[in-house]
Amino acid sequence: MNSHKNFSEFHDRVEEQWLLILKLWPLILAVTLLFTVGGYFYASTLPKVYRSTALVVVSPPQSKRIGEIQIDRDMDFLGRMYFIQTQAVVLKSSANAKKAIERITDSLCKSVFGISKEKLSEGALLQALEVQLRKNSDILEVSCMGNSPECAEIVNLVLQVFIEQNEEQFKSQGVLKEWLQKELPEIEKKILKIYETMLKFEEQNVDILLYSKASNTPNALYTDMAELSRQELQKVKMSLLNLEPRYKKCQEARKNNNLEFIMGLDFFEENGILQKLRQQKLDLEGQINEYNLKYTSKHPKIILITTNIEQIDKKIKEEVELFLTRQEEAYKELIQKKESLEKIVQEQLAESLKLKQKYSEYERHRREYESAQKTYNTLLEKMKELDITESYRLGNIKLIEPAKPSFEPFKPNKNRIYLVSLLLGFIIGLSLAYLFVYLDEKVKNIGELQQIVPFPLMGCVPKISSFEFSNGYVAVKQKDNSIIAEAFRTISTSLFLQNKEKDTQRFVISSAMPGDGKTTIVCNLGMTFAKSGHKVLLIDGDLHKPKINDKLALKAESGLSELLQNKVSIQDIIYPVIDNLWCIPAGKIPKDPYQLWMNRPLDAILDQLGNEYQYIFIDSPPLGITSETLLFTKSIKNLILVIGGHHSYKKMLKEIVNRLQNLEITTQGIIFNDVQGKYFLNKKYSYYKY
Repeated sequence: MNSHKNFSEFHDRVEEQWLLILKLWPLILAVTLLFTVGGYFYASTLPKVYRSTALVVVSPPQSKRIGEIQIDRDMDFLGRMYFIQTQAVVLKSSANAKKAIERITDSLCKSVFGISKEKLSEGALLQALEVQLRKNSDILEVSCMGNSPECAEIVNLVLQVFIEQNEEQFKSQGVLKEWLQKELPEIEKKILKIYETMLKFEEQNVDILLYSKASNTPNALYTDMAELSRQELQKVKMSLLNLEPRYKKCQEARKNNNLEFIMGLDFFEENGILQKLRQQKLDLEGQINEYNLKYTSKHPKIILITTNIEQIDKKIKEEVELFLTRQEEAYKELIQKKESLEKIVQEQLAESLKLKQKYSEYERHRREYESAQKTYNTLLEKMKELDITESYRLGNIKLIEPAKPSFEPFKPNKNRIYLVSLLLGFIIGLSLAYLFVYLDEKVKNIGELQQIVPFPLMGCVPKISSFEFSNGYVAVKQKDNSIIAEAFRTISTSLFLQNKEKDTQRFVISSAMPGDGKTTIVCNLGMTFAKSGHKVLLIDGDLHKPKINDKLALKAESGLSELLQNKVSIQDIIYPVIDNLWCIPAGKIPKDPYQLWMNRPLDAILDQLGNEYQYIFIDSPPLGITSETLLFTKSIKNLILVIGGHHSYKKMLKEIVNRLQNLEITTQGIIFNDVQGKYFLNKKYSYYKY
């Protein structure tokens, strides 16, 4: 049940939105016409483009017999498509376009492309051409678009160049075969000569070639030997660097020739024999110093020790001489070894360079041999292919239908532009109408109304059509069997049931803002009660913009305004309308209606009339504009609020509701006026008839 109810409500909302959008049909029509007219002018400004098409059949190679050999060249579907597409690419190539431009005349170029022949590029020509494969066939559709019907000549010219190129390609095969027959023996001789040169070099340098091939490096043998010698030379140089300081000290020691100075050199500390002899000398010198204190110089012990010291000095000199000699000889040997190694390295490098030159020459011959051999094999294969295809054409390309001038423009397609403009305008117009409806902040349906206004809904009144009713203020009188009359009967029934225990029923009828239809409600509701046999009085309490006098055609010269000023009596301003219905018009509009009401409240007047009339309806000013209505409702306490559909703003309604609740004003209910659409109270009615 809930899902069905929700769907029904959704359907009603969608239908309501659609009806509201259709109400904006002038906007939709205007936008549609604007886009349609714009599309017409746009199409008229576009340049005319002509198109001509030629048909070319491209037959892939078929099987053939050449002598005793069967050459099978049948292709499957993919092979055929690849062949045809390849031909299409060749047809639309820059080379083909360049040759075609050479044959195009300047007048033809200006007529089709609007530029001179000198400015026509291959890209511009190819951009104008279009090549398509016709479905399930070997036929190519070649088209050209231009500014005149003469574009057919461009298509035929391009195809002529393409077909001639294929013919020239076939003829060139014979020329190529003659050239190959002449060149192949010469290339063969060249290969043989290079091969003999390579064999001779290999015989003379077998070891070197073997070593080089094993190490993947030309002249690797001498290069490796030179590297070893260079490494040894580096070691010798390092040793010389270490020995050179000692050698210089040795030279300095010989030059000084002082034993004490020589023994003071740091590198003698490394010699154990010298250090031992030196220590012995120091010990003996210590002993002789002791004996000199006891004995004379001729004492045998002193003489013995002196003799021993002299022998040690002699041994030290001999050991120093031997040590210096060894150091000098070692240094000189390294010098000689260095010079020898430098000479060897130079010789090996020279030999390596010489061999490298020989090997480079060998590599050059080898590359020449490989290149010549490869060229020979390629040409030999080409020769075999030419032998096979000598009497065979690669493909049959024929022009089956040349392009013919078309005098009807291919572009622009004006009918399509008109249709697209029309549809686009309609869609945009519809979207704008929906946007206006969506952004509308007015109350549009009962659901929105009940969310804002918490008062009970007494009824709804459909929009009174001016085509159906000449005067909507007396619609009930004009057509008693209309859906409008039935709506007012429903509202009157609600009022009767809510207030049936009261003798006299007084109601203040107001609205949120002008134009909601409160005066229409007052007039038709009063007539409805009058037709039911009740005595009804209407009071036009809107002293700002009174309407009842004119709409009911009373032709009254005085009214409520004069009564409040004590200028007339009550009986003087009561005018009959129809049976059981009377009216007190507003009279002349005063300068300050509010002050007039403050000086003489309405209560006393209504008390006088209460014994004569069963229902009294007061048409009061809008609540959202004036404050007189609040004076009425504070004393009468029966307010009926009229809200116009698609007229009253939601924000203003919220403010009015808050004001009524704050002032604790009793609200009898609300009437939703000008309900649009085919639905009424969220239920669909056919046209009402008894």
